Amino acid sequence: MPETYAEIIDRLIEERNKQGKTQRDIAEATGFPQSVIARSESKKVTPKLSTLLKVAAALGYNLALVQAQPALDEDVKSIADKILKRNHAAFEELAKPI
Repeated sequence: MPETYAEIIDRLIEERNKQGKTQRDIAEATGFPQSVIARSESKKVTPKLSTLLKVAAALGYNLALVQAQPALDEDVKSIADKILKRNHAAFEELAKPI
């Protein structure tokens, strides 16, 4: 993962729709008014973490903390930097006077 609030909300909406549940169904399962679910899904407000946890649980999910993996771009950049340094060192060696 790591996901932003909007990505988490999008995933929860996707799962709610996949399960054929309405905002009202989620509201009843969580004890929140339907308007809280609607506002959260509209992304006009930032829901509390406790709200997201209850909505996820109502869908049979939990939110987990997962260690982030380094971005592929960072890996590629790191490899490219190593190659450039190695090639530069080899070039320096070849450029030495005999």
